[in-house]
Amino acid sequence: MRSLIRGFVLVGLTLAATGCSSNDAAQSKPSAAAPAGTQACVMQLAGRDVLRLAAPSDTKCTPKDGSLRLDSRGHDAVDFWVVPGAKTVDEGVGRIDQEIKSEFKNFKGTGSTALTVAGSAARRLSGTGVEADDNDPGTADVVVFKVGPNIFIACTHGESLTQAARQMMMTLVQSATAP
Repeated sequence: MRSLIRGFVLVGLTLAATGCSSNDAAQSKPSAAAPAGTQACVMQLAGRDVLRLAAPSDTKCTPKDGSLRLDSRGHDAVDFWVVPGAKTVDEGVGRIDQEIKSEFKNFKGTGSTALTVAGSAARRLSGTGVEADDNDPGTADVVVFKVGPNIFIACTHGESLTQAARQMMMTLVQSATAP
């Protein structure tokens, strides 16, 4: 019995000396592995993870509550927003202009395509409007999709939106999973 107690004491002292705790072990364990050459970028809403994306490892992920901005060298930024209270993709489509206004204003859809994201129906819309930072005319590519119980909007935009920026957004959208 004494040797058992000494063993527990020794383990406890070792853990204390190394700064390890049971919480540290849980936090260091990844919840989902990202494919090679990528990193996981996670959006939170009210302190809970709601969306996970696999982004190139050189991508800067900037999360805010209910949104996520991804900047990757050589591509225009891609923004993601959760659409609060929306239950369907159609509800999300109806709120595009309201949800993306911090980046792109007066969105007028000029084309729409049905697609599938994370096993659910989604819609991709292209359109025109103005950039929120300088009011210059621009083009936006937007995807409205559902992951888990939430509806999301992804958007990339520019004065002259490149095919590479559009492809980057679609690669990110197609990587979307529930955390």
